Amino acid sequence: MKFPHRFSLLFLLHFARSTILLTHFSDAQCPCSALLPDAIKTQILDHEDWATVDLDFTQFFVGGGLHDDPSTCIHGEGECVGQRHFACAQSMSMSMGIKHELSYLDDPTWLNFQQCSYGTCSGCAAIEGPQCPCLTYTNFTDYNNNSIMLNCAAKLQLDWTKLHTCGTSDEGQEVSELCEASEP
Repeated sequence: MKFPHRFSLLFLLHFARSTILLTHFSDAQCPCSALLPDAIKTQILDHEDWATVDLDFTQFFVGGGLHDDPSTCIHGEGECVGQRHFACAQSMSMSMGIKHELSYLDDPTWLNFQQCSYGTCSGCAAIEGPQCPCLTYTNFTDYNNNSIMLNCAAKLQLDWTKLHTCGTSDEGQEVSELCEASEP
């Protein structure tokens, strides 16, 4: 996924004096949201063209809950599972002493966990098959039948037992609700 008008935006942002916070409101299993962690990291946050611009990134998840009807997550209960795990990864990063809404500059581990969970993104249209737009975006939440999130947690040195317990319990629901309550 390419961001249009990158150079004109870069020119405008170059003159900014304070940190520009990019905020994304996400559905975990929306094809566009699946593309975002890879695109925002490789094309903006970690890209050399943006090195002189003080940019940061934060994310909130919309809809869903353990005790609600699964349809409250637009893409079903699997999406709610993913969002709870992602919110718990953010919360685990925040517990390292961060006193405000978590951003990429505070600790990139949570976004790296998302990027890893979605797998390599090709950008192909979701209608082309379950591997599109990212390799594992349709099945990473099926933790009973694969170890995608477990392997990503291990790769990033996140405590899987703690993360998974949070993501599959009332604690994950509470963390998700706190994230929704802190939306700007």
